[in-house]
Amino acid sequence: MTVLHRPVRRETAIVHRGRALVIAVHPRHIEIREKGRRDVLSVSYDVLYDFALKFRFRQQQAEKRESKKRRSR
Repeated sequence: MTVLHRPVRRETAIVHRGRALVIAVHPRHIEIREKGRRDVLSVSYDVLYDFALKFRFRQQQAEKRESKKRRSR
C-alpha cells in the first residue's frame, strides 16, 4: 500500500443538503466539506477510529437486545 505524503482530494457520490461532499485525505487527518463551501471539518485518524469502534460496539449491543426481545416473546 502507498504511504500518503500529501493531501488527496476527492468528490464523493454522497449529496448532503443538495451539495456533493468533498473529502481531503491528509497524512494525519481527514477533512470533509460541502462542495462550493469553505467551512471544513477536520478529524484525526485516531479519533475517527475510536468513534468507529464505539459505533460498532453500540450496534452490536442493540442487535443483542433485539435478539433477546425476540427470544423472550
